[in-house]
Amino acid sequence: MKLELKKNMLCYPLFECGKDEICKKISNTKNSDIKLYELRIDYMLNKGQDIDDIICDINYIKRKFSKLKFISTIRTKSEGGLIGLSGDKYYAYVEKLFKFSKTDFVDIEFKYYKKYKKEFEKILNKTNKKIIISKHIFDDDFSENSIKRYIEESIFYKGDCVKLAILVINKNSFYELVSIIKKYENLLKKAKKEPLFIAMGKNGVLSRILPEIFNTKIVFLNAYNKVNKLGQISYTSYIKYRKLLAKKLIN
Repeated sequence: MKLELKKNMLCYPLFECGKDEICKKISNTKNSDIKLYELRIDYMLNKGQDIDDIICDINYIKRKFSKLKFISTIRTKSEGGLIGLSGDKYYAYVEKLFKFSKTDFVDIEFKYYKKYKKEFEKILNKTNKKIIISKHIFDDDFSENSIKRYIEESIFYKGDCVKLAILVINKNSFYELVSIIKKYENLLKKAKKEPLFIAMGKNGVLSRILPEIFNTKIVFLNAYNKVNKLGQISYTSYIKYRKLLAKKLIN
């Protein structure tokens, strides 16, 4: 498999709450290579912030950092987030993000998109925001059939990017995942959907250092300068390993 290193879009997920803390974190991590930040709305909601106040904060942050792009994500507990929400509550929150926030991307969990497909697609017909349809699997319980089914369903949704993040518990699981994804990535290409595939955990770190394996263009790094259980690495480590890979590929 021949790989060519590309210029990827680097993203910092942020877990701060309130516009002042978030703006401070962005200022402290500002880097010409970091063009995208993920605002984890579930952390804000978990701290008791009201969704309307959160949207006001998002719009303030977007005005202050107008050259940056932002993903707004409500990650529920079953997908590795902090909060449990009913389907109706989740939909209501995401609907407000679409209608009133200045965010550039909105992440929608696949299970809720599927449940509220008609309602979501009415909104998506009226928005210029980019849509990430996401699914996370944390128990290493994946199969070729389940991945194929997810990709086949997702390509008929209005999302721009199809995200699939799977925790891999060993190297064999990682190689199996790579093999499966390579079989079905052309389905996304034909449907003009951007793939965002991640192997989570320490055994999947290579998928973040070398996202070209999955033809993925957005790389989620760790803004807190340490490796976490999801396998996210720091910007410094990312650059170090990319330089090493570049030398290997040249040689």
